[in-house]
Parts: sequence; structure tokens; C-alpha cells
Amino acid sequence: FVNNGHLKFRKASLHSPEMPESKTTLDRSHSLPEGGLNEKSLDHQFSPSSLFTHDHMGIFHPSPSSPTLVQKQLPPMPRLPEEAAQHPHSDISELCGNESLLVYFSKVWKEDNLLIFLFLTNKSPSILKDITLEFQHSEHFKMVESLGCQLAVIESKNIESFQMYVEKYT
Repeated sequence: FVNNGHLKFRKASLHSPEMPESKTTLDRSHSLPEGGLNEKSLDHQFSPSSLFTHDHMGIFHPSPSSPTLVQKQLPPMPRLPEEAAQHPHSDISELCGNESLLVYFSKVWKEDNLLIFLFLTNKSPSILKDITLEFQHSEHFKMVESLGCQLAVIESKNIESFQMYVEKYT
């Protein structure tokens, strides 16, 4: 996981048993020439007059199911519950993630404490099981509740959320 410094998480290795190693081969057969792009080559190769000469133009119309496919490929975005959104709150920000899981957070200020919302988004087509998050106290704040959260399942392309209260040490 990549961490932006707000909370501490155990870093997962991409070569761990949970994440089998994958190899990607790049097809360079359609690469640009060594010289790269320059204005002269762009004008010559990609000008509208050269692209559409000799009626070599095809128009493709998307099938009616295309918007649905695109929508299903995007991970869902988390939202604060309506009651929490009525209080002063931060934007929902990405905290850390990898190719399967994204963790977002938002802070909600109430009269006597701070409420932290964490959202776990499963980006993968697989169900995630037995998810455990563990937190650590900081010098200035303490968790009012337990320092961990366990989720039995996060369905494919779905979001699970939980909240915790944080108090300032006095």
C-alpha cells in the first residue's frame, strides 16, 4: 500500500502469497521512431487532410451496452452518510491502495470530538474476505474505540465503510 502519512498500515509485498507475481510484456512494434515526436512529423503524419484522403474513414457507433460496461469498470466512489454530511467535514480523500483495494477517509467535526470515516473499496472482480485493519495511537490523539476493524467480506466492485471517534489528549 502507498501511505500518505495520515495513518499507519502494514505494507503488502506484491510478491506475497496474496498477490501472485504478474509479468507484463510491452509490444513495441508500433513504437515511435528513435527521433520521437517533433512538429514536422506531427504535421505530416497526423494532419486531417492526410488522415481522411481516399475515403479511408470509418465511423464506429458504440453499442447500447457500452455505457454500462464503462460504468462497471470504474470503482464506486464513497459518500458520507447523510447525517454526517450535515456537520463540518473534509473532502473524501484517497489514503492508500493497490490494484485490488482502495482506502479513502474523511474527517467529520462534531461538538466534542472528531469522527473519522474509512471507506474500503474493492476494485477487483473477486470477493475480498477476512479484512483486518489495525491502527496505532499517535502522540496527540487517541482512538475512543478499538484500534482495529474486521470485515468478513467486501463484495466485488463494492464499498464497505466504518467510523471511529478520535479524541485529543489533554
